[in-house]
Amino acid sequence: MASHFDVAAYALGTLDARGTEAFEGHLAGCANCQVELFELQELPGLLDTVAETWPDAPARGAVIYGLPTKRRRFQHWGAATAAAVLVFLSGAVTAIGFLGWDGADPPVASEPPSALTRLDPVAEEPGGVSGSLESSTSHAWVETTPDGSRIALDLGGITGSTPCSAVVVSRAGETTEIALFDPPKKGERVVVSGTTPYPVAQIDRVEVRRVSSGKVITTLKAPEK
Repeated sequence: MASHFDVAAYALGTLDARGTEAFEGHLAGCANCQVELFELQELPGLLDTVAETWPDAPARGAVIYGLPTKRRRFQHWGAATAAAVLVFLSGAVTAIGFLGWDGADPPVASEPPSALTRLDPVAEEPGGVSGSLESSTSHAWVETTPDGSRIALDLGGITGSTPCSAVVVSRAGETTEIALFDPPKKGERVVVSGTTPYPVAQIDRVEVRRVSSGKVITTLKAPEK
């Protein structure tokens, strides 16, 4: 996993050509760095808020739009700025996404990223099975896509040796499996993501199930509409 500074520096475009190439090669196979980078899609709104209090805004603009799919190369943003922004984001949500970076600079103007919907663990699983203390540290984030939604899960307390699946349950009771994974080593977290055709408004919850038995071990509930 690259350092927190490397991820922030990449998002802000402060890495040189060699550093950028090396980081992009690393990013393709590192889910943890994808987590870090996905967090930075909140950066446009944060910088927009900060910009309102700046007496003299930077000449080349203060808001980075389109971070989920593109990145701007602001070489005038120094290392100190990258570090400061990362500290500012230290309490922000954690999410994961497989980001489609194409390496090209975006147009001067683009739309800001869509808001994320957070899914939180419930106190009791369907069927009366209480959620564990560890599972209460699990969360999911949902982002609207042209074909439905992309869901990123950051899971804690998943143990055992039986493979698990992440299943989206719509408000109509329909289900879609979005990911299969093996439980991590004890004490470790697991991050997975997938897509579903259901729009955000139609998603009721995401369940983590044992593949062999279908038993629900963690439920992440969408906000009530």
